[in-house]
Amino acid sequence: MTVAHATPSLNGIRAKSNPILETLSTISGYPARLKIYRIPASQYWWCRATFGERRVARSTKQTNKQKAAAFAREFYDSVLLQVRAEPSIPLTTSRSFERCALALLEEHKQRANAGERNPRFADDLRTHLNHRILPFFGSS
Repeated sequence: MTVAHATPSLNGIRAKSNPILETLSTISGYPARLKIYRIPASQYWWCRATFGERRVARSTKQTNKQKAAAFAREFYDSVLLQVRAEPSIPLTTSRSFERCALALLEEHKQRANAGERNPRFADDLRTHLNHRILPFFGSS
């Protein structure tokens, strides 16, 4: 099924992945940061949730709005539980390799301080990151 809609431009750019503004709606009983919407490139409803400055979006794989809203509720709850269970999961706007590598290093430092790892392991990891890995991949 092809959906033909005039796609309003966002920031002056038309894109098949931009929400169709008339379909953008919130879910009753949930924060306004959870929304469902349609996009021109898909027959399905999509949902998105914002955590901090990070926006997470998924296709609901549903063409029915009520079923899409039910999926969006489950999606939001599962992501929220994941964030609360493991606050180390990065949900920031930066997706750089450097940020992920430094988060890993910090985790190993905490484990070393807790006695779970040899302190030298974190030092060696830092050395490899700073002198080999990060220069190779660059920082962004």
